[in-house]
Amino acid sequence: MRVEGASVSAAARVVGASVPSVSGWVKKGAIARERMRAMSAWRASGGSATIAASTIALDEMCTYVGARKEEKRNDLWVWTAVVEERDGGRWMDFEAGGRDESTFMR
Repeated sequence: MRVEGASVSAAARVVGASVPSVSGWVKKGAIARERMRAMSAWRASGGSATIAASTIALDEMCTYVGARKEEKRNDLWVWTAVVEERDGGRWMDFEAGGRDESTFMR
């Protein structure tokens, strides 16, 4: 709504939230967009840029697509990475595919 020119007060009335809440969401959205731009640049560089991370948490999860049983079963693995940067920022990325090294490396 802010992108379309609505005031913070108008947006708060429409969504039924307080003005400070909507202001906070707008600020968080701007930070998230900046982090997404940085992530896009990192991916465009082939992932060779340095990330100032203090913690990286990796996880994998299996789900299925289509049938649940036997030969029609189609497993899908979802790999997630949550990175906590030294400056306190956090971001997350994921990759879906097989349970193999190539999917993990992507």
